[in-house]
Amino acid sequence: MPFNISKNFKIFPAQSRRQYSCFLTYDAESMARRLSNAYPVNWKIFDFESEGDLSTETGSSLLYQMQISEGPHKLMILITPYSGNNIFSDYLDAFGEGFHHNCIMYEKSEEYKIQLVHLLESGYSKVQTCSKQSVFESCILKHPDSEYMLELLFLAK
Repeated sequence: MPFNISKNFKIFPAQSRRQYSCFLTYDAESMARRLSNAYPVNWKIFDFESEGDLSTETGSSLLYQMQISEGPHKLMILITPYSGNNIFSDYLDAFGEGFHHNCIMYEKSEEYKIQLVHLLESGYSKVQTCSKQSVFESCILKHPDSEYMLELLFLAK
């Protein structure tokens, strides 16, 4: 049976969610500069560098920089892990820089939570969660029948 991601999603207005492709890189800032020369986008930087800034489900620290494209299409997120035991560092160690997962970003916390519950009930499993109080919530999920990973992200304005 072909993989059909659309059947697993609750439908919310398009203006309340955006889809991104997430790429892992050793230096998000440098990569963003190089991409800006080829692709007309600006980048919004979230730099989580202080110990304890983020909390994960396991309680371990996860420190990283995330750059979100702000161009007309808003298609890319660049992630550079700084430290911590996480899937981002593991992937970079094993495969180097490149595409890692897709991300659906929600502007409303309620929609993020409804979608998360729906996907978990559909058989997806949690791979990694993290949050920063009043700033964002994130959950990376793995499809039950493939290696496909999807992140649900709520980012407060």
